[in-house]
Amino acid sequence: MLAKLKLLKRRWNPRRKLKLAVICIVAFAAVVFSLDRWIFSFPSDKLYRKPATFVYDRQGMLLRCFLSEDQFWRKPVKLEQISPLLIKSVLAREDRWFYYHPGINLFSLVQAAVDNVRAGKIVRGGSTITMQIARMIEPKPRTLKSKVVEILRALQLELRYSKDELLTFYFNLAPYGGNIEGIGAAAYFHFGKNPDELTPAQAAFLAAIPNSPNSFLPGENTAGCYNLRGRVLNVMQGRHIISSAQYADAQLEEIPLRLITPPLLAPHITRDLALANPGLPEIATTIDSHLQQICERILNGHKNNLQMKNIHNASVVVMDVKSGEVLTLIGSPDFFDEKHSGLVNGAFAGRSPGSALKPFLYALAIDGGVVSPSEFVEDLPIYYSGYSPQNYDDTYRG
Repeated sequence: MLAKLKLLKRRWNPRRKLKLAVICIVAFAAVVFSLDRWIFSFPSDKLYRKPATFVYDRQGMLLRCFLSEDQFWRKPVKLEQISPLLIKSVLAREDRWFYYHPGINLFSLVQAAVDNVRAGKIVRGGSTITMQIARMIEPKPRTLKSKVVEILRALQLELRYSKDELLTFYFNLAPYGGNIEGIGAAAYFHFGKNPDELTPAQAAFLAAIPNSPNSFLPGENTAGCYNLRGRVLNVMQGRHIISSAQYADAQLEEIPLRLITPPLLAPHITRDLALANPGLPEIATTIDSHLQQICERILNGHKNNLQMKNIHNASVVVMDVKSGEVLTLIGSPDFFDEKHSGLVNGAFAGRSPGSALKPFLYALAIDGGVVSPSEFVEDLPIYYSGYSPQNYDDTYRG
């Protein structure tokens, strides 16, 4: 017996253990490489989804936004455009070892399996952020087979992309309730902010939503929203992501009771630009939203007088004479007036120029010496090869 133990010690000395570990790692890497290159094709197109379109004025103020083709609110962002507080909170809550594991955390998976067996149901998944990305691009029922595919996909992702790229994918794919997808759209519709402007309380709330996105919509489960945020704030304080003072302030901050309703300014020009640039996430315009609203109020002030004369449409264009930039564009008095074709952009619609040409015609005639500024011009019926121009009221004043 003693001889057998000595023989086992010689067989399993440190050098042999190291060799065996190296062989296992190389074999595992070879299998993963083979799976990645020859067995499993990778759906890289699913990592990039068509964005919504956000149209801004000259100062960067949002004028209007349009849903993506598949009716989702998406606003892609880069990792550097996301609050470090939010990134740290997500890593602390979801995947502490994200920057160190190869896509899967075996310890976390085993611990989750033990907890699930003890509870007799699925109480935790043990998924890394990389595995969650795999689940987002290929949603499947939560079964053992799905988990295996998820693990293989996670390994593929780690082979193809850097950790920062993977984290960017996560933040742009994560669900935030309803048809809001990605942190760019979530930060706007929940708090009216960019993702790099979040307070600790807001970062905590958004860090937790993807786990159960439709269970914590503002106004529908207020108590649950506060409890969820509180749990994440505890983690943030425990991991020293925020100070005790920040923690206390965050606990007092209110959660909005409803999602933000996006503005509807300059509806004609924003629609035309969005249609002309399909799939473009952001469009910057030269529109001055303040001047746009002033002109809309002026036009509405004349609306009743115009309607008394059976005039139901009017348009306004204000331009900077030096630069040629369009500062205001109103296509009709009421964008939603279907009866009088309010959706038609009157600024671009073809029409007879009518009296709009008179100043130019008179100036040309004066410059050419045909008439003088003090001379009266006859207002009488006249014919030009069968064409007879008429006044608006069909009368002549001599």
